[in-house]
Parts: sequence; C-alpha cells; structure tokens
Amino acid sequence: MPNFLPHSRTSNIFFSILLLMSVWASPLSAATGFDRMAEQIEAQFPDIQGIVLSVENGEVLIDLKKGQPIHSGDRLKVIRYGEQIVHPVTGEVIGRKETDIGLIEVTEVRTNYSVARTLNTNEPIQNGDGVESRFRKMVILSAPVLQAEDLSLDTQAVGLAIERSLKKRPRMEVPAFGVQAWMLDQGLQAADLMNPQVLARLNKEITFDLLLLSRVETVQGQTVLRYRVVAVEDGAVLQEARVVFDEMTALATPESGTQSQAAKELGLVKFIGKQDFDFVLADMDVGDLDGDGEPEFVFIDRNRVMIYRFVKGQYEKIGTIRVSAEFNRFLTVDVADINGNGRAEIFVTNQVGQQLESFILEQVPGQTRFEKIATGLNRYFRVIRSYKGVPRLLTQRPGVEEPFGSEVHTMVYRNNTYKEGAKLGFERFLNQQTTLYGVTLEDTNFDKSIEIIVLDNNYNLRVYSTDGKLLVKSEDYYGHDPRQIEVGLKDQPYVDFTDPYVPRPVRYKGRLVPVQKRNQRFLLVPKNHRFGGNWLSELVVINSSSLAFIAVNKEGLETVFETNKQKGYLAAFQVVGTKDSRRQQVHVATVADKGGLFRDEKMTTLFVYDWK
Repeated sequence: MPNFLPHSRTSNIFFSILLLMSVWASPLSAATGFDRMAEQIEAQFPDIQGIVLSVENGEVLIDLKKGQPIHSGDRLKVIRYGEQIVHPVTGEVIGRKETDIGLIEVTEVRTNYSVARTLNTNEPIQNGDGVESRFRKMVILSAPVLQAEDLSLDTQAVGLAIERSLKKRPRMEVPAFGVQAWMLDQGLQAADLMNPQVLARLNKEITFDLLLLSRVETVQGQTVLRYRVVAVEDGAVLQEARVVFDEMTALATPESGTQSQAAKELGLVKFIGKQDFDFVLADMDVGDLDGDGEPEFVFIDRNRVMIYRFVKGQYEKIGTIRVSAEFNRFLTVDVADINGNGRAEIFVTNQVGQQLESFILEQVPGQTRFEKIATGLNRYFRVIRSYKGVPRLLTQRPGVEEPFGSEVHTMVYRNNTYKEGAKLGFERFLNQQTTLYGVTLEDTNFDKSIEIIVLDNNYNLRVYSTDGKLLVKSEDYYGHDPRQIEVGLKDQPYVDFTDPYVPRPVRYKGRLVPVQKRNQRFLLVPKNHRFGGNWLSELVVINSSSLAFIAVNKEGLETVFETNKQKGYLAAFQVVGTKDSRRQQVHVATVADKGGLFRDEKMTTLFVYDWK
C-alpha cells in the first residue's frame, strides 16, 4: 500500500503513538466496584466436588464438611461416574463418562460430613456417586440496569461495565442477547423477570443459568449497586447483596442545561442489546427482499453477502452468497426496490484488481435463492433516502487511474434495464474531489427546496443550496473513517503524495441518514474518534466511535444526542421502522481488534438502540 507521509514525518508520528501507548497502557492499581461484584457472585457458587457416602430413607451423606465452602441450603448436582475414557493413540486416561442423576440440597454441615435431602432425580442415588456445584461454569444473563429517580446515570455504560467484569471471571459466561429488546417485544416490565413463567419463556430464547438484576441508588450519600442473582430453573433468589461504588460518578449523564426544542423533539434513544460476530463487516443495509413486508438485514464482508433477520433481539442468519476471496473485495452494499416489483434488490460495489465489477442481486420469487440480474458493472452504488424513506440510487464511475470520476448520476430502471440517469451537478461548487459517499439530498427545513448535505474532506458537514450557496457548516468534525478506496491506483515503489497532481487513495465516507421525528428533521452521522485527537491530522488511527444525532435547520447544525463511545471504528449503521409508528430501531456496527492493539484478528459488534 502506498505511503501517505514522507518518511521523517511518519517516523515522528509513530514514535508519538508509542509514547502515548506507554502512558495509556498503565493498569489500574485496584479492582473496580464492578469487579468486586463479580467476585462476590463467583464466591457464592464455589467450585466444589465430593462423593456420596451413603443413602438411607432419602437422606444422603456426602464427604464435604465444615471448613469447606459448603453451607446449609446449597444445592448440588449428583453425577454417576462410568467407565474410563482412554485416548486411542496415547493410551492416556483423559476422564470418565458422567451421567447426571439429579439434585440434592444440603440440610446440615457437620464436622466430618454433610447431610442432604433429595430434590429430584432421574434414578436412585448410590454410594460412590459424585456431587459437585450446580454452577461450575455459570452462564449469566444481565438484565437492563435500573436506577433511582434521584440519579442521572448512563445505565447503558453501567450495564456494559458489569458485563465486562463478569467476563473476566474464568467460570462466567455472558451470552450476547438483547434482553431489553426481548422485553419490549413481549410487553414486559423489569419486575416481570422474577416470574418463573417469564424466565422459562426467556430461557427458550437463550440458554442461561442465572439472571442478574441490578439497580443503582443512593444510600447515605454514597452510590450503591444493589443486585440479585436469580436461578432460571425455578426463579429462586440465590444471592442478594450490594456494592458501594467510587467510580460510578464517572458514568453520570452530563447535565444538559436548558433543552433545545430539537432535543425535545428527538425523544428517547435507549440501548437495548448487542451481538458479536467473527467477521469484519464492510457495510450493511436493510430492505424487504422477499416482498413479505418484513425487513431483512444485508451484511457484507470482503467476499460474502449475508442475509439476516432481527428476531426477538437477535440477528438470525437465513442465507449467504459467497464469491472468491482471492479476486473480489466488496466495498459497499445498498438495498432498495429500484425496479418497482415489490422485492428490494441488493447492489454490491465490488472491486476486482484495480477496477470495479459490481453486480445486482434479487431474490427469485417463491424461492430462498438469489440470482444476479446485472453483473460486471464498472460503477459505484449508493442508495440515499428521503425523510419519507423514498430511495434514490446514485452511481459513479471510477476515474482514469484514480478511484473516482468527476460526475455523480442517478440510476434508474427503464425498459427492463438499469440506466444512468441525470447528472446531479453539485460537484461543480464543492471545490473538492466529489464522491457519492458521505452525501445526501433533502429538504432540511420544510421550505420545499432541496439542499445538498455533504461531509467534506476536512470532515465538516456542509449544507448547500442547489445553486451552490453555502448555508451551514458544522464546527464539529464527523466521519474520519479509516478505510480507503484505491480503485484504479497503480502500485509503485515510491509515490510523492505531496504532489497535488498525483492520484491518491480516497477516504471512505459513511452514510448520512435523514430521519423525521414529529416536527423536527434529524441527520444521523458516524463519528470516529481519532487516536491522539486532532494533532495527528494526517494519520487516521481510530480509538473509538459513536453515532451523532444532528438537528438540521436554518439556524445551523445542533448535535442533540450521541451514543456512547464504543471500541473500534463505526463500519455501518441503519435506522429501521417497527410496527409501532412512534418507535424506530437504530443498528450500529463497529469493528475492533479482538485482543491487543497490534493483533490482526478483528470482530464486529452490532449495537441496537430503541428510538421512541
């Protein structure tokens, strides 16, 4: 890949990054309150094992005794040990076959043994059977965090901190499941989660052992997290405790002062869940692919088109279209019904070598498979939508030995084929290289005139009239996507990018999504936060990202809400309608390293927000 900076400047910046890393990487000297809570929960369910000594009249004696982590009321699993398991090559004994017999409950702990009673068993307990903790490996589902009315905390951040601390414990597993989304879908309140029937329904959706309920409140001037651990099998409260926090104030929601009218019109944006994926997402879009009135999610990575549905807080895969990873590199995906047959097409911008060979997919009527209805297209695609959701397909050709040509056109479907439509013409007054990415066209202030909204090359948002008059320019910076488009560029041993006439890679710019809520129009814009801040102006190294909700009007641009910063860069996002016309869901995808800063393995996380 070509070098963007002269060697001396690159070296200085890299040295500065290493210096910052040496400062920022210092570990915390003490465990957080969240870590203490996780330790308390783990200690409540010690990993213990014993043997049945005798069984008589339903009374079971076991060899666990005083001084061991065993208490009256503890429930233990009974296991029947079978024949040894021998490795067929080495001959090494690697374990024994085990059969679950049932549960017993300790009634008395004595000096040399303990007494237990039988709860439920599949067959009679025998002398020599094993006993062990029910939760040697605990799958804990964390419910949405509640807070007292006198507090103003970011409960989403509290919930994520709780999950991180639980995951640190080797015996604990926290499944990725949107509990809040499931509760909204079921019409449930937090108190309903204590109902055994509700727990049983939830356990059908996601398998888990324990449910963690937590609430933040103030006690004698101190911030306290009260929590309750509930067994999914019977709704029994297994632990109830509280932890005093020093760091909780760092999670407080900033005071907003006098709220603007735009902020009031925004409504409530609330985190409801997340899900991890082991691929690197390149882009995503949403549309009704089969004409049934329900939206499907289309994800792409380097060489796969993956179709998902979002059901009860989880993304469920329903299909994959794969091409060769050796020659293809998918750049973007867009979904819209441009040909007007009631089934949305999938437009994939695909790089093959130094050119584009994009294609269009459509689902075969009455079948689950997809077919290519157009291939080998030397074009970029981008679907932009109006506030009313009406799609418009934009297209642009690559330039000569550079990623983009000078003109952006609409693309229309006429006489059973996709054709290049009218030239948009806004590139004449932008004074920068124009791409179809980071652009939308919309009437922002209800005056029935179209404005052009563009993310410029300095990462400012600009609003233009159609005659080229600059109406608004943002003071804040947005975008800063680290990905580059290199279509058409030839590999050369050395390129002087200080020469303004030398073609160079172009930074990708994410979607600008217009949404109308009541009497206010908003623009949703990705915001990647750079490593080291603005002083590293020529190097885009993303530390974290968020999604900005911006009110656009004649007075200017006002950021009225921003999601919490998440690790990695914001790869894509979409706003999806629900059956409740007052409510939408915002799906935000980030890509981050799985481990340390220099590891190549990356993962994608989808965060889901309810916007009411």
